[in-house]
Amino acid sequence: RDYEALKASGKVAIVSGGGSGHEPAMAGYVGEGCLTAAVCGDVFASPTIKAVLATILTVTGSGGCLLIVMNYTGDRINFGIAAEEAKLQGLKVEMVIVADDV
Repeated sequence: RDYEALKASGKVAIVSGGGSGHEPAMAGYVGEGCLTAAVCGDVFASPTIKAVLATILTVTGSGGCLLIVMNYTGDRINFGIAAEEAKLQGLKVEMVIVADDV
């Protein structure tokens, strides 16, 4: 679907991501009824703050954005800073930390 139509719909955007090298993790979950977008970093490295913020700004409309973040230090820091920057720009953004390790 066109992300502009999704933004205009007022629905909450759901974004996740992490380092590359775990494919199809994250990107494989993008689609209707799942993630709105995935943002990936370099191999085994968190996506940059700039990349996360760009993704948030691209897909977030009036419904806001939920970030689903893995419990990895780099992801927590970069997604967290990007979320705070997006909030400063007037967007509704919330973040939940999840653990994928058993």
